[in-house]
Amino acid sequence: MIQQRWKVIIPVTLALALSGCDKLSATFTPAAERINKAFPLPDDVALTITRFTESAVQNGDQAAAKERIERMMQVRALTCTSAINIGRFDSPEDIRRKPVDADCFKKQDAEIGDWVSLQRIAALLSKPPLFALTELGQFRALPSYEETTVGIIASAQSNVALVRGSRGSFTAIRLPDGKSIQTIREQRFNWNATALSPNGRVLIAQGETGRSVKVYDIETGALIWNSDQYTALLSWLPKSKALVMARGGTEPGAVVLSLETGKLTPYTASIRTPRWSLEVPGGSDRQLVGGDSGVALMDHAKEADGSIVSTQVQFWPVTRSMSSGKPSLMSNGTKLLYASYPGLGWLNMTTGQSGYLDMNLLRATDFAQISDTSLIFSVPKRDAPYQREGRVLDVEKMTVAPVLNSGNNFGAIQPLAPRVGFMQTGNVASVGDKVETGEPIGLEQAISAANLEVQLAKLQQVQAQTQAQVQAQAQARVEASAPTPMLTNVPANAQVEVIGVYESKFGMHGAGRARTSGPVRVTVAPSSTPLVLVLASYEPVRWFVDNSSNRKISAILVSGVHESGVTGARGAQVIQIGSKYAYKLNTPEYRDLKASVAQYVSNPIRTFQGTYSGEMFTVSGP
Repeated sequence: MIQQRWKVIIPVTLALALSGCDKLSATFTPAAERINKAFPLPDDVALTITRFTESAVQNGDQAAAKERIERMMQVRALTCTSAINIGRFDSPEDIRRKPVDADCFKKQDAEIGDWVSLQRIAALLSKPPLFALTELGQFRALPSYEETTVGIIASAQSNVALVRGSRGSFTAIRLPDGKSIQTIREQRFNWNATALSPNGRVLIAQGETGRSVKVYDIETGALIWNSDQYTALLSWLPKSKALVMARGGTEPGAVVLSLETGKLTPYTASIRTPRWSLEVPGGSDRQLVGGDSGVALMDHAKEADGSIVSTQVQFWPVTRSMSSGKPSLMSNGTKLLYASYPGLGWLNMTTGQSGYLDMNLLRATDFAQISDTSLIFSVPKRDAPYQREGRVLDVEKMTVAPVLNSGNNFGAIQPLAPRVGFMQTGNVASVGDKVETGEPIGLEQAISAANLEVQLAKLQQVQAQTQAQVQAQAQARVEASAPTPMLTNVPANAQVEVIGVYESKFGMHGAGRARTSGPVRVTVAPSSTPLVLVLASYEPVRWFVDNSSNRKISAILVSGVHESGVTGARGAQVIQIGSKYAYKLNTPEYRDLKASVAQYVSNPIRTFQGTYSGEMFTVSGP
């Protein structure tokens, strides 16, 4: 019997030896391993696994991670070759030639890549803050980055923020000194759907098209996950190791995604379209979630199968919709305040009452939380309305106080919500959560004072208009009674060019403002033909005539309701011809201006150029 067995084994062994080492090794290699060798993972998925196993070594979970990946690889191999026969002696090269299901491998590869990516995100969310959360103090200038800073997003529980550059780059920084951690370049994201994890270690950003999300490791800058199954992050659930995500495509709606198991469960908040979330004390991952329809208090709990179940504990309708950004949770977590232009909406979560603070008369903008009971905002300066100055609102005492020592122009304010603090932009970007304030007054008193200023400004405007009408009527009577001297030094071939504006683009005037003339430049092109310039405006203008070619200008006729001046006449006579003005052809104002010009020169008007807000004109040759 033994002799007969050897007669079988020896020929088989010789045949395997003659066919090569691959056949011999195949007999001792499991089928799944040979299949995966024949159809290896794509490079990006393999790199993801490598990074995951490296982080698992650091976290002490190497054995469990390796076992799970091996199990998934075995399922991958056997699932995608279930319809074909894999022989015991088939080498990877033999298997590669078989008609396998390529789409199956793509699907399995995507599932493995997603699972590994989710584990990496879960591991990062479980870590302590990248930089501990501390107070920021008096506002402090951030350093210069590759691009001008135009926006900021902060994490809730760490001193990490993300600044947006003027050309679209994202730079993760440490607060308050602004030291750069990583810069993410050559990506296009929707800034309004970008978020940092509470511990400052993970960035989730919506793609520019709004149909995908990308996830980055802030510390290394590495891309962790890229998915077109979701369109945006709605909420972080770090205690549950889960995310609330908005889905797109054929299955829209919000779901809770368990990072540990990959399981999806419906999100049960009754908010039509959730737009923001805030973590609140109590429960497991208890959060406030809001949208246009109201605010919901949500709890989240892990089930035995690893899925995360969301439960709506309470719902409050609100009287005003939110303008933008995240609200502020204040007064020991009992009040929610949010920007609702031109004021503040509020919700008392103890009583369920909601309301609105109308800040329109104060012209308040850019609200940011700087303590449990106070918000900072900016208003126009009284003596320089194009500049801003800071104010602090105490929401408990309902008082307003001026911000002191803020320089000539306080600049725009951007909140660091969901944490306390703000970024102030002007000549440089600064961050802080403390400001020095002056003597506070009651909010109602401040609004009444602002209302009085508005009414006085309106009264002054009416008085100024009445005075201007009286002056115009008096001027008209003078013009009508006195004969107008026709200019005698204007050649018969002189071109009459009329330029008319209502105002200079850079002038200052209006309610409560002293009229200040703005510049309008008139460039005269070279020509041998003499010229008569007619310059007309309603508001005062500083007319700059650029006649560098020394073209002959016989006269410059200036007309307008408010007095204007001319620079660059170069010896040409400048004559004020009355109060007529026009900035459009074929209007009664133009006909009146044309008649006024005809009293001084008999030459016909060659061209008319007009616009409401003037900046620059060119007078060409014939």
